[in-house]
Amino acid sequence: MSRRILFLFLIFLSWQSQSIAENSAGIVLYMSTGDEVYLLLADHKGSKRGWGAFGGRAESGENPMETAARETEEETRGFFKKEELLKKLKSKTPFIDDDFFMYFLEIDFVPAQRVTNNDLSAGGKDYRERGPFAWIPYSDIKKYLTSPVKGQRHYIDKNFLPKKAKRDYFWKTWIDNMVGAYKSQSIPWDKKIQ
Repeated sequence: MSRRILFLFLIFLSWQSQSIAENSAGIVLYMSTGDEVYLLLADHKGSKRGWGAFGGRAESGENPMETAARETEEETRGFFKKEELLKKLKSKTPFIDDDFFMYFLEIDFVPAQRVTNNDLSAGGKDYRERGPFAWIPYSDIKKYLTSPVKGQRHYIDKNFLPKKAKRDYFWKTWIDNMVGAYKSQSIPWDKKIQ
C-alpha cells in the first residue's frame, strides 16, 4: 500500500471515530399490562425541555449501544445499571433518526418513586440531571405521534404526573424522535395494541 493511500485511510479512520463520538443514543424503557403500554419517563431538571426518555451524546470511543446504556444509567440515578442494560440491548436493533439511535427495551414494573429515591451517593452530577419519574401510558403519547403539530407544545395528562412535577409537557425533541419511530413502524409494541 502506498504511503498516500495509507495516509488517506488513516484520515478516514480518524473521521469515522470522530463521527461515532458525535452520535447520540438513548433508551425508551417500557412495560406492558393488558391493553396498555407504559413508558418510564423523566423530567429534565434545571431546564424547560420537559418529559422524555433517556439518552444523550456519546463519549469518546463509545458505540451507540454503550452510549444509550450509560446515559440511561446516569439519567435513572443509577437505578438501571449499564452492564445489565447492555446485556438486554444486544438483541435489539435501534431506530436511527439522523444521528440519534433510539432503543426500545421492555422492563418489569418498578414504582417510579423508587427510581426518584434511588441512592445518589455512587454517582456524580450526571445522576442528578433528571427527575421526577413517572409511568406515562402510550395512549397519552400516541395522539401526538399520529397527528403531530410542529411548534406546538404537547401536554401530559396531569393525573399521570407526580404532584411536585414542575412541567406537564413532553420534550419536543423526544416527541420528534418518537414520531420518526412511529412513521417507520419501529415502535415494537404498536402492532400488538392497534
